[in-house]
Amino acid sequence: MSQIALLRLPDMYRASLTGGDVTSRLDERDHVTLEYRSFYGWLECYPVGHVEGLCAHFGHSCEISIDFEGTTRASYHVRVVR
Repeated sequence: MSQIALLRLPDMYRASLTGGDVTSRLDERDHVTLEYRSFYGWLECYPVGHVEGLCAHFGHSCEISIDFEGTTRASYHVRVVR
């Protein structure tokens, strides 16, 4: 369930934020990539909490690696740990 929620995270951002673009894709069974573009916020901080919170809600933890591509662009690589 965590993977499904992570894949829907871009919809949640669109419903609650103005500006920026977030996309998601399932890379493997337990790996989701979230791409943040033109996203004005603390990319190194608060999206981490969103991802961790979603996983914790479903009883999972996660490992996150982040590729920063500038102050408004980053790719989050999330592995859901059961």
